[in-house]
Amino acid sequence: MDTPLGELEVDQEVVDELRRTKRFSQMSRRNDEVEHSLEMHLPMLQHVFKSVEIKPKVIPIVVGGLTRETEREYAAILAPYFAQADTLFIVSSDFCHWGDDFDFTPYENLRGGDGGSVDDESAEWTPVWEFIQALDMAGLELVEKQDAEAFHRYCEETDNTICGRHPISILLAML
Repeated sequence: MDTPLGELEVDQEVVDELRRTKRFSQMSRRNDEVEHSLEMHLPMLQHVFKSVEIKPKVIPIVVGGLTRETEREYAAILAPYFAQADTLFIVSSDFCHWGDDFDFTPYENLRGGDGGSVDDESAEWTPVWEFIQALDMAGLELVEKQDAEAFHRYCEETDNTICGRHPISILLAML
């Protein structure tokens, strides 16, 4: 895989093993064009390992929307690799995606105690950034506690648009 900092070798043997499970496939060109996480992570890996003589091989996995059951299935498939001491899993998330583009603007949660409307200038409001910070920190605390079930309930109850919630859930299921 090419990066601006050089090439990273794909561990084709592991990729082939994963494909034989029939649960992994090549990402379509269309999905690849809108996906951006690998483009962020691969140069970072190049930088981190720039002074290492033997460069690590990568197994890029992009996770889309999954059910709770399929998260567990992927966790079971990936668990043997996770258990290997020479394997590093990188799971990332930028957590909440706020705005109309993400259909996530729970303004009712920002109202002060008087229940004022969005247009009521006299109502007390929690600034959006404070609401997002509190929302994300609540989810992050569950990840830090390694509580897969509580994290899943949190996602259902808050509807937080956490980008990366499924890979996080897979990781938590492997712990």
